[in-house]
Amino acid sequence: MPNRSETCSPCHSQIAQLSSPQQQQQLPSHCVKRVFNSNTIKKPYISDSKKPSNPCEAHLIAATAEIEALKQALLGKHNQIVAMEAACMQETERQVELEDSVIAWQDKYDRLYESHKRVQKVNQSLEDKLLKLVDRNTGEKAQLTSDVATLSVRLAQANFNIAKLQREIVS
Repeated sequence: MPNRSETCSPCHSQIAQLSSPQQQQQLPSHCVKRVFNSNTIKKPYISDSKKPSNPCEAHLIAATAEIEALKQALLGKHNQIVAMEAACMQETERQVELEDSVIAWQDKYDRLYESHKRVQKVNQSLEDKLLKLVDRNTGEKAQLTSDVATLSVRLAQANFNIAKLQREIVS
């Protein structure tokens, strides 16, 4: 790395005073040469190799460096967009799976609800039949109870008459 106290022309102040990369980027573009890697942008450094012979060449070098930086930034943003699209596609697939699951559960619920309604109708019909049987059996029980009472009275009278006749025969 070159000495930071160098200047590229008499019009520029000492570079040694600049401590942060942001401050170094504020230098005129022909004072700084950017070096690029295939994936990352390295921090700018002061060129100690060949100094441009004229301002046009310096501006051309600076413009080329800026174009490369913009290309790298564009590539980075493109990669971010591709990653976001992939994540979106995965979420879309997950949403489709969930929608299919919801439809399947809704079908199961509908079938279960229809089955429940049918069972409820059958239960109501059975309950009505049972109530009719209970009413009929209650009526038959009352009739039988009445018949038993009548027959009991007649049996008691018959026993009384038999006992009376036996006393008459013996006496």
